[in-house]
Parts: sequence; C-alpha cells; structure tokens
Amino acid sequence: MAKLVNQNINMKIRILLFLAVALLAAEVSSAKNTNLYPIAVLRNGNVWVLKNRGVWQQLTTTGDAKSLCWLDKETICYARGLKSGLKDRPDWQGLEVYYDLFTVKKGGGIFSQFTMNHFATEPAKGNIPGRALFTHIVLDRTEPADVWETILPTFRDRYLGIRGHQPDASPDQHWIAATMGVESEGIVLHNYPDASSYRKMPGSYSRPRFSPDSRQLAYLNHDPAKGGVYVLDMPDGDSRWIMPVPAGFRSIEDFGWSSDGTGFILLLLDNSGKKDLYFHEIGAKTEVRLTETGDVERATGWH
Repeated sequence: MAKLVNQNINMKIRILLFLAVALLAAEVSSAKNTNLYPIAVLRNGNVWVLKNRGVWQQLTTTGDAKSLCWLDKETICYARGLKSGLKDRPDWQGLEVYYDLFTVKKGGGIFSQFTMNHFATEPAKGNIPGRALFTHIVLDRTEPADVWETILPTFRDRYLGIRGHQPDASPDQHWIAATMGVESEGIVLHNYPDASSYRKMPGSYSRPRFSPDSRQLAYLNHDPAKGGVYVLDMPDGDSRWIMPVPAGFRSIEDFGWSSDGTGFILLLLDNSGKKDLYFHEIGAKTEVRLTETGDVERATGWH
C-alpha cells in the first residue's frame, strides 16, 4: 500500500514538474513575442501600428503610402505617391506621380514632410541618427535606380554613388546594402560613409536586411527551386539557406529581423491571394501568425 502511495506521489510530482516547465516555456515564448512589437504596417495605402496581437492603431488616412521604415523608436518614415497634376509641364518631365518621404510618430498626430526630392521612395533608417536612405527612382524604368541619403530637418539630399534600390543601413554605421538592377539581380554591399563598393553577389536576390547587431546580412532568394531567406556573416561570409518559403504559401513578399535578432517578421502571400504577417524564429519548423486581415502590403519592426 505504501509503495502504491509513493508511486502516486511521484506521478503527481512529475505532472507538476511538467506543468511548471510548460508554463515557463510559454512565458519565455510570450516574452520573445513581445519583442516583436510595435510593428509598422502598410495596409490599403495607409500606415498602421500593430501594437500587440490584434491591437491596431491607424496613423494616416491619405491612402497613398507606398513603403515605410522605422526612423527611430518613436518615428515611422514612409513614402507617399502624390499626383502632381502637372504632367504636361516641361520642368516636371511628364511626371504624373511624384514621391516624397514623410514622418509620423508611432502614437499618431500630424505627419511631416521629410524630403522635397519628388523621386524618393523605399525609405530605410540611415547609418546616422536623423538620416534616412531612400531609393531615388528614375523615369526610365529600364535603368537601375540610385541610393540617396536625406537629413532631417533641412531637406538636404545627396546621391551616395550607389546604383540600386531597397537600401538598408547597418546599425553599426559601417555598411549599406542594396538590391542590384531594375528588379532582383543580386545584392551589393558598400562601405559607409565613403560609399565605396565592397562586394557584389549576383543572383535572383533582393531585400537585403542587416541584423540588429550588424553581424549578419539576410536577403531573399527568388529561385523557385531554392527560394526563401538566406543569411551571411558580415562582411565576407558565405551565404547559407536559413529558411525556405513556408509550405502552403506562394512567396515571401517582405521580411525583416525581429528587434532581438532571434528571427524574422515575414509578410507571406498565401494560395488565396491574402497577405499576412508571421513570425519565424530561427531554427523553428513553423511560423507564428501575427495578423489575420489579409491586406498587409509592407511591414517592419524596429531594430
């Protein structure tokens, strides 16, 4: 009888230990997920902030936002495509839509114009606080775009001597990466601030993104046979395939690092044509769904 009692006690202890470990794992997982927020999101041409799972705040209502980034922990920078109404004027070169950068605080309020370049889109946090990189688009879409830099608050813009688009700056202020070509023809890596060319990686690659500690560079590979997210150790490491396009999805439309560098915020296109955000922890086999709206166009977390 005593032996049976002891067995029951041991079983109860095992169950309690299992529940404690499971609870601790859930708390760790929850703690990790809290690092994902806030996420700046583009939906239907407007800027939103996803503050937590299912908790949204709309920041703009103009419906003409095209791309966005975090300029700092409090400020979102985004590009607007504004109709000029001046397409027949020679000094506008037949431009029907012009693009400039604007900023808005994550808590909402008045938005402010950041550039008066009229060719500025695809913003990225600059190498130095108060600055932003952007793609300087060209009218002849058969030619590669340029990477420029702008400085708050004086509307000062300068060409960095980098041909490419989708720029990203390393948090340690030493590097700029961009997508080569008109579409996705590879990744180019440049030094900052002299913008000298350091390395080119040709291929069907796009969307370079530096890790929060600047030690790694991730990018998308669009090869149908081996597509997904690739990572290399900065600056001379070999690329390694870190995750494929998840099963059941057509493509990874956009991605960025989580703020703690443990994984990626993914914008995935599913087979029904809907686009939502997911979190992929590096080394995990599945993704955690973050949104269920189906209309996410772009998204980025702060790091």
